[in-house]
Amino acid sequence: MYYGITYNFLPTWQQLLHCSFIQNIGFYMLQMCFCKRYISSLKLVTFYFFSLHGKLSKALRVALFLFLTLYLHGCGSEPDQKPLVTIRGTTMGTTYNVSIKHHDAERLRQTIHNEIKTILDTVNLEMSNWDKSSSISKFNNLKKTVPIPITASLAKILREANKVHDQSEGAFDVTLMPLTDIWGFGKKNQKKVPSEQEIETALKSVGQKNLLVLDQKRLTLRKKIDNASIDLSGIAKGFAIDKISDSLKARGISDFLVEIGGDLYASGEKGPKSPWVIGIEKPDQRLGEVNIIIRITNKAVATSGDYRNFFEKDSRRYSHIINPKTGQPVSHQTASVTVVADNAMNADAWATAMMVLGAKKGLVIAEKNKLAVFFISRKGAIFESVSSTHFNDVVLNNEVTEKRILN
Repeated sequence: MYYGITYNFLPTWQQLLHCSFIQNIGFYMLQMCFCKRYISSLKLVTFYFFSLHGKLSKALRVALFLFLTLYLHGCGSEPDQKPLVTIRGTTMGTTYNVSIKHHDAERLRQTIHNEIKTILDTVNLEMSNWDKSSSISKFNNLKKTVPIPITASLAKILREANKVHDQSEGAFDVTLMPLTDIWGFGKKNQKKVPSEQEIETALKSVGQKNLLVLDQKRLTLRKKIDNASIDLSGIAKGFAIDKISDSLKARGISDFLVEIGGDLYASGEKGPKSPWVIGIEKPDQRLGEVNIIIRITNKAVATSGDYRNFFEKDSRRYSHIINPKTGQPVSHQTASVTVVADNAMNADAWATAMMVLGAKKGLVIAEKNKLAVFFISRKGAIFESVSSTHFNDVVLNNEVTEKRILN
């Protein structure tokens, strides 16, 4: 299960300076902390922490620290008259949080909440592998190779999946389910090392470019072999975030943050001249240590990691991140990947792809496709980070030493 814990406190300025996550904000906070007007006007800090122990159906996301709400008023800043309203709920086996800054947010709360639930119900009805009545489940259970009518939404998500599949050189693949099942990371959740024959057999049913035919004009989808299947867990959550974001924008709401299970889209500002601030956790079992802080506006963020869903057999570690070409869990030293993109669907898919690729090859593809990507890799007992050129545009502070050769 995913869960969220919220800490509300009124710290002294001395406590603020010694608070680990505030220290990581670096110069942005330090230049404020010595302003008496700033200290006296500090009202509340709300810190959201999400520990991610599951993802849409199988692939798990690494934890993100989300600095969703920082009521910080600096020297000379304008008072914020827009109230903040946060709507929470559960979906896709995880939680969602939608924070809205709008002068009429409180009155619109219930209406917006109903719209959010309708959007999420629709996405699940189309794309969930856990719902036997969903469009994807029906397609997977159909043992025929004839064109099947699909919705425009499903065609859109499959078009993006094909694009990322091609650009990632096959690292992102929505037909991966046979492999996740035999390794025990699927519905049965019985983790084991499969035989070489089992892997070889499963690989025959993996490879979206060779197994699926999408007709965007006629809105149909066809299997090339009757046992082909689709799992959209690496992209559907991002699609849902984008749908909710579009709904809010259609209402004239420009300042908001939509988060589902750690992936998010941030629009506008958190406060006057204040962007949304996101902290990325170090990928280890000790929760609470932030690796880097980024600030974003009108951007999506998605993170994928290998350190929360794995098993060990004969002193070897097997991650749930499986390479669709080899049929084996990845063996590189990259522990987590964060992608910043213009929309959540794209960020979600690329985070999955980059975790398969690893930092060394992933960085080459990131530069080629002008992607904003941040890798954290293991090197013995420590972690090292490296980022693409475009990622640096959204980083607030960069205290982590970056090195280009990790694997």
